[in-house]
Amino acid sequence: MRVLPGASFIQVTGLNTPLPVVGIVGELNSSTAPLLAKGIATALGTSPQDLIVDLSETSFFGSAGVGVILSVRKYLREDARVILRKPQPFIRKMLDASRLDTVCVVED
Repeated sequence: MRVLPGASFIQVTGLNTPLPVVGIVGELNSSTAPLLAKGIATALGTSPQDLIVDLSETSFFGSAGVGVILSVRKYLREDARVILRKPQPFIRKMLDASRLDTVCVVED
């Protein structure tokens, strides 16, 4: 998929499964974080077993995104996992630096 620079959107799939996927395409920053929060809220409405956040097409992941991901934990069951899937190497560094990798599962 080709995304124009600066264009971002959130894609939610698998709502009828125990593992919904919220995909971030483009930049995740303070102006797009509310879109992520809305997509996650939609997925959480299905009471998922775990929540997958697909970062494979994410070109930027800022501190606003970290805040949204951290807030998800309080809405999931205690045994549920937040899985951050396929982050680009530079995004993986952000996940490590923010310690998000200690509260989420990161799948490379």
